[in-house]
Amino acid sequence: MIILFIADDDSDKIRNLATFEDNEFEISIAGSGTSVIETSRQLKLLDVDIVLFNVVSPEMAGVEYCKQLKEQFPKVKVIVFIGETDSDILLRIWLQKVDALLLNSTDKNELVSVIKRVMKGRKVVGDNIKPFFENGTPESGDIPFLTKTEIEVLT
Repeated sequence: MIILFIADDDSDKIRNLATFEDNEFEISIAGSGTSVIETSRQLKLLDVDIVLFNVVSPEMAGVEYCKQLKEQFPKVKVIVFIGETDSDILLRIWLQKVDALLLNSTDKNELVSVIKRVMKGRKVVGDNIKPFFENGTPESGDIPFLTKTEIEVLT
């Protein structure tokens, strides 16, 4: 059983995307939050595997909250939905050690695939996200975990 939490001001959109059946595993949505305070409060009370987070949301704190999520809940995987394809923003989000980046237009099949890979410990960049590293262009799909030194070099 994989337990999801949705952090978005429009949780219905992500909830509809995350409502699917898969023969390999069961997925349950434990809750949702529309603000940083509400999300943090609920995550302290719930045992979740993955947070689905829309980084571009008027009620959420964006890139900084990604960092806060990973620091407060290090065992929780964070899959970030973005509408923005600006390389600088993508890199800033990635450097917060999120587990996956997906476009808001992601379909259910891609989300299922990404959840499976993230639960296996992989870092994933969605299929339609353009490369955002200046040196080298990672393929879409699995991205290796960056060490602290590698992140310092990139920044």
